[in-house]
Amino acid sequence: MIGKRIRELRRGAKLTQKELSDHLGVSASAVGMYEQDRRTPDIETIAVICGMFNITADYLLFGKGAVPNDVAAEQFLDGIKQQIERHKGLLYERLPGGRQRYFSDTEMDKLSDAICIGITMALGINTRKDD
Repeated sequence: MIGKRIRELRRGAKLTQKELSDHLGVSASAVGMYEQDRRTPDIETIAVICGMFNITADYLLFGKGAVPNDVAAEQFLDGIKQQIERHKGLLYERLPGGRQRYFSDTEMDKLSDAICIGITMALGINTRKDD
């Protein structure tokens, strides 16, 4: 199952197998074999993968623990935004007389941003691109 995690990390980072292989100092076919679980990376390569994607070896090898990397954080936050987008028509403000005013797209965008900021702060997720 290490192969599945390597593939997910690579794809999440929008890297080709060749680009990942260049970073790891192995052939593109070696990366393909890792992803197919036909070959296991050596300890040095595992260390490079973990550093590159900001994950623990425990996660990479065994799938245990959270994935504390920017790729996973962005995917998680994108999922939250998609859920908010799907439920836009459900959010409204109650007005006097039992009337309702549905939130505008701008208000929904602000709500989405506020929720994502709160989540990133609560989980200590780093989403800054300049780090």
